Amino acid sequence: MRRYVRTTAMKSILKITLLFISILISINMASAQVKTENSSILIINENKAELQDYLSQMTQVFKDNNGKPIARYNAIENIVGDDSPEMIAIISFPDSQTIKDMINGENFKRLGEMRSRVFERLNLVICSEL
Repeated sequence: MRRYVRTTAMKSILKITLLFISILISINMASAQVKTENSSILIINENKAELQDYLSQMTQVFKDNNGKPIARYNAIENIVGDDSPEMIAIISFPDSQTIKDMINGENFKRLGEMRSRVFERLNLVICSEL
């Protein structure tokens, strides 16, 4: 019985270790993809009403402006503060001017009415790597 428990515990430890290594490799690969010279990142706080239809159209706007999706995250738990997004999307662009040009462009403006229905409150933030 003790040998079975020890073998089961070792298998569990091995699985957890492999999972941890896989996560580290995934994070490292994702960060390597994001790090390009002079790149800028657009972070979007999303709400889910009509989201899929809007995103299908915005995905093309991002592609037309050399935007590359990095990740989308669902908020799980608000730990500090009273206001948090339901979702966050991160898209990489060649530079901050490209993001500004996209936001001021006709394709982005054309989706304004839908955007106001999709997002109760929309935050767009241009970020750069530290």
